[in-house]
Amino acid sequence: MDDRYIIDPWIYNNYNNYPNKFNRSVFDLQNKNDEEIIKYIYGDKNNWTDLTNYFEKEEKFENMFPKTYKDLVDFYEKL
Repeated sequence: MDDRYIIDPWIYNNYNNYPNKFNRSVFDLQNKNDEEIIKYIYGDKNNWTDLTNYFEKEEKFENMFPKTYKDLVDFYEKL
């Protein structure tokens, strides 16, 4: 949103078992405290693709990207 915020209810909904780690779905690209988590979750901004209308049906994150899901859980367990 406005090249400043990432609004991602999908990641929040798929990680709601980790409330102390994912207790929000909005990340601020201009907030230094969000830099590490944004880069880890979404990678290099130069490689981003808007998937807003890409998927025709709702699919669970862990089914679409099983390795990424495990990596994210492991990463947040270490925070």
